[in-house]
Amino acid sequence: MRMTICGVKVSLTDEVRSLVERRFQYALARFEHQLDSVRVTLRDLNGPRQGIDHECRVMAHLRNGSQVIVREVQTNTPAAASLAADRLVYSIGRAIDKRRRFEHTVP
Repeated sequence: MRMTICGVKVSLTDEVRSLVERRFQYALARFEHQLDSVRVTLRDLNGPRQGIDHECRVMAHLRNGSQVIVREVQTNTPAAASLAADRLVYSIGRAIDKRRRFEHTVP
């Protein structure tokens, strides 16, 4: 599984990059053999203004050709990434389960 982490209008320090990478590696460990690539984009929506404005958008490409996209907005980057990782695991599990059920019903 290839993982790409990029930041848009956010200071992506080595510490934040490492934290996000470890969080996604841990969360996606059970699906690693079914994933082709994962792209994590971190963005500060409001710039220096206050509020819930840190976005984490994740696009996961599965080996079966489907995609799963998740978006989470929180008050800081690590929180947005952590919640996005949780939602991504849930969404990938559902996508795989739906695919499995569909393949069993088609003659």
